[in-house]
Amino acid sequence: QQLMYGQLMPLGYEYAQMPQQLWVPEQQLQQQQWAQPSNPAAAATAAARAGGVRLDRRHGGVRQAAARGGWQLPHRRAQLAVRAQAAILRALGLNLNLSVAAADLFGGRFNLAPVEWLEDSFELALLAHEQGLLTYLDTAWERWVALAEMRPPDFCCEADLEAAHAAARPPALVPANGLFRDGLQLPGRSVLSQACFYHADRFTPIFAGLREALLSDLAVVRTAVDALAYPRPSPHTPPPPPVYAMVAHPGHHATGSTSGGFCYLNNAAIAARLLQRKAREAGLDEARCRVGVLDVDYHAGNGTISIFYEDPSVFVASLHAEPDTEYPFNSGFSQQRGAGAGEGATLCLPLAPYTTWSKSSPAEPNGETYEQALRRALDAIVQHGAQALVVSLGVDTFRHDPVHLPGAGCKLELEDFEAIGAVLAEARLPTLLLQEGGYMPDVAGAAVCKVLSGMLHALTSPERVAPDAAPPKWPRPDARAPGRAVGSSLSRVPSHQQ
Repeated sequence: QQLMYGQLMPLGYEYAQMPQQLWVPEQQLQQQQWAQPSNPAAAATAAARAGGVRLDRRHGGVRQAAARGGWQLPHRRAQLAVRAQAAILRALGLNLNLSVAAADLFGGRFNLAPVEWLEDSFELALLAHEQGLLTYLDTAWERWVALAEMRPPDFCCEADLEAAHAAARPPALVPANGLFRDGLQLPGRSVLSQACFYHADRFTPIFAGLREALLSDLAVVRTAVDALAYPRPSPHTPPPPPVYAMVAHPGHHATGSTSGGFCYLNNAAIAARLLQRKAREAGLDEARCRVGVLDVDYHAGNGTISIFYEDPSVFVASLHAEPDTEYPFNSGFSQQRGAGAGEGATLCLPLAPYTTWSKSSPAEPNGETYEQALRRALDAIVQHGAQALVVSLGVDTFRHDPVHLPGAGCKLELEDFEAIGAVLAEARLPTLLLQEGGYMPDVAGAAVCKVLSGMLHALTSPERVAPDAAPPKWPRPDARAPGRAVGSSLSRVPSHQQ
């Protein structure tokens, strides 16, 4: 048997440069009981055709089934993200007892539910994004390819040109220049004009297979929201098990009208709007439709902040490296608190360099520790009346993550991620966690497992478990048209992993 992910990352990504630490020893694999995919033949075909990664017992390692000539990731951070995502899924698979079928919440199992379908369109993303951006993402690659010899070199990704030429394929599309946002700019009608309007940088490119990957991400977000037992019958009902979703792309840097920072669609914002829709459809009043978004990624969640900046129904709190020293450099400052009706519904908590879980930055001896900032953010979300919590879970706050710029950022130890999970549980809210950043392959998987383990251990400790708590109701894997397994929704860490 083998556990196979037909599509971990977008079509066209090349896995030929995976680091050695992602390979799984044969002896380790033989100790595992793998769940057979619901359609193994289709999954195998998808993996071979689309550039997937599979865990294969027979060959004793993570196998690359990438189609040659795929787009070479031009940016080191993007390359690390690909490897870290594979490492997270590997860690979840090797450290947890996976089963495609749903299990009893308190039965000692942690479950993976592959999402084997795609959204038909970008309609779901309209909950958080403008139609113009979505139309661009839907059509940009085909229009770029159609330009053929008329493609200007200034719009080509330099790091991809050589590989593209060797493979006789179009290079990735990036904007030729930055955008001046003073209200006078328009997207124009050509793909070139729109590229310079809808991109915030040159390292979030358009490439073959991106559209399918984003539709996959939307399917993962929808499935995860459906899996979360929300709304609760009353605010006093014990919180349901949390849901974790692995999306192909992070999202928290995407604004309503721009893609940037390797983010195309804001998964957290879409999830928050979907949760509000569920509450309204259940007949709840507006006060009980409030949602909190907590961003614990190393970088400020500037896209999420922007989308909800004037919306009092979604409280956004972001803990991140000081923007004077880290990306995105011009958002995430403490004075940014929302505007209009949403004034006070945004909380930015920039952390000075070398802040740790229990110690403030040497540059600000009287500043907050990471734990203090995290608790302040959660308290603000609860005090605002949020009935559900969306967590943008970045694990790039680890002290040795290679994405940190010199002299910047908070520095967490691996064991601190379990403490983060325990603090998240204290909010006592239905919680959906969406994967964001994390660029150290041999740590990212363990960090995610520790967050989930810490959270679930706190939620399921004897003094917290309600005697009549029901197991989660998972969506049927075959409820939609078959497709590529691109995401996961998880619940329950086994006791031996806590």
